Formats: sequence, C-alpha cells, structure tokens
Amino acid sequence: MIDSLSSDSSISEKIFLNSSIDKILRKYAYIDLEVDLKEEIHRIGSASLILEQDFKVIESTQTSLESLRDQGLHICGHNFRRFDYKYLITRFPTLDPWVIIDTLELSIIAFPLERSLHFYTTVLSCQKISDIEIAGLEFDQLYRLPNVRLRVVKLKLGDEMIELIELGASQFGTE
Repeated sequence: MIDSLSSDSSISEKIFLNSSIDKILRKYAYIDLEVDLKEEIHRIGSASLILEQDFKVIESTQTSLESLRDQGLHICGHNFRRFDYKYLITRFPTLDPWVIIDTLELSIIAFPLERSLHFYTTVLSCQKISDIEIAGLEFDQLYRLPNVRLRVVKLKLGDEMIELIELGASQFGTE
C-alpha cells in the first residue's frame, strides 16, 4: 500500500494509512462456500489476516470458523447472506449468529440524499432500517480529504436491502 501513495507523503502519513487499512482488514474474514447439487457443502475457503485456508475436509472447519467469529471478525462474501449462510449454519448451528457484510447488496451514491430518501420511502415504500454518519479525523486521514462526512441510510423493501450513500463535508469540521 505504501507504494501507491505519492512520493511527497510523509512517513507518518504512510504509517497511519497502513495502520488504518490493517485495522479494517483485521475485522473481516472473507468466506466462500462451494455447495453441490445435493445442497451439501463440499469446500469452504477462508481468507483473513488471521486465517487463510481452503477447507476440503469440512469436519475440520467448524473450530476454525468459530475461532474467527469469537475473535469478533465479520463475514464478508458475495451473495453470502442469501446463499452461503443458510448452508453454513445448517451444517454448523453454533456459528449462528454472525455479522455478515454481503458484497452483492446494492449501494447507491445519492446526492442529495434527502431527495433520494424521500423517493425510496414515500414512492417505493421502503422502510428505513438505519441512518448513520461517519466522520472525524481518522476518517479524514484514511481518505486523505479534509472534513469528510459519509452518511449511509439502509432501507428495506420486502427481502431486499439497499443502502443510500452520501459523501459530503463534515458537520463536525469546518465546511
């Protein structure tokens, strides 16, 4: 990662950025299941800073995955919530619950967010699940921009989830 920073970046900026990325990577375990036509798991792949393994013997998987979960790691995977997770917890019930970040779920950059939020909740009848703002010095330094504010509104319509994202100037800093 240091190589991708400009040559005028200070050593402390490079160290801080690498430290921030390291903190993010330490929170996730990327997991993928291979399920056969009989709906049985025949292979599980796991990649994290703690464990990188291709489990071909499924019986040996449970303890390793429980360890990742018990260390506070979240699952990150593509279509994991709708597909893989049901097979995983059917085979290993002790892994439920586990926080999942599903890369298949849709995120939309919305500007201005209030107009989009009104459309999704009023016209499409989506239910607002959460509305969070991320801001502060560490966030600014991670993205190398001053006074960054990221607002993420999570909506639900039936079984589908959508996130509206607005990137703007922070309310916590000078605009």
